[in-house]
Formats: sequence, structure tokens, C-alpha cells
Amino acid sequence: MLVIETSREAEPMRFSRKPGYRAPMLSTSLGRAYLAFCPEEERQAFLQRAQENSAPEFALSREPDALEALLETVRAQGYATMDESYSSEYYDSQFFSIGVPIRSQWRVFGAMNIIYLRQTMRPDEARDQFLGALTDVADRLAAKLEAASGDTN
Repeated sequence: MLVIETSREAEPMRFSRKPGYRAPMLSTSLGRAYLAFCPEEERQAFLQRAQENSAPEFALSREPDALEALLETVRAQGYATMDESYSSEYYDSQFFSIGVPIRSQWRVFGAMNIIYLRQTMRPDEARDQFLGALTDVADRLAAKLEAASGDTN
């Protein structure tokens, strides 16, 4: 998952993911949201490459039952969250995120997320406060991208 745009440069957060950063597909809310909703053929192609990579960030790709259960959960709830171990390793468990796909009826364009301080709210509170607005923005963006691409099927 490649970061295209970010608002973080102007934010006082202690980390920055500039455009060009590659978000890990299996541990970030961005990657999980995209992977859960992308076409099966694309998902399988990614998983085949991931399974051949021995890096720890791809370990979940070699656990098909656990991965499918995770993706089914994301599909059922309509959003993904960051992996707890990823939050711990990279952010000292201070940050967490909720992500949604940017998708139309015919295509998945990408994903977007909101990152928040864990000390300010629990994941269920973040879901309740942000999911509606995040999904609304993703849906409006998908409609504009679909219209711009002329792809309606």
C-alpha cells in the first residue's frame, strides 16, 4: 500500500509517513482494508508474493486460516484496524488506526485511515466517533474517482 497524500506534515505528531511510504499490507489498517475488498485475483497475486518473502511482516500470509478470518471480519464490519503488534513495535502502542476501502460498486481505488492517540480513546470509541465520517468521505471520493475514470463496469 503506497501513501499518495498525507496531512501529517502539518501535524505535531512524532512520526511522518511521506508520500511514497509503503504501508505494510498485512498489519496496517490501510493494507487490511484494501486487501479485504480488492478483487480475489489481485489478493491472491499479492499473497503468493508475500508467502515467498520470509520477512516477519509477511508471516500472516503463511497462515491462510487466520488471514481469511481476519479479512472476513474486516469485510463484515466494513473497516480494518491496525495490528496490535505493529502498533506496539512502531508506535510504542501510543497510536492506533481505523481504515476503510475507497471503493465503488465496480472497483477498489485504495484505502484511507484515521490515526489517533490511544490515550484519548478506546478502539470502539474511535469506531463510533470516526467510522461514519470516514466511510462517507471514502464513498464520495470513490464516486469522484469512478466518474473521472469513466469506469462503470
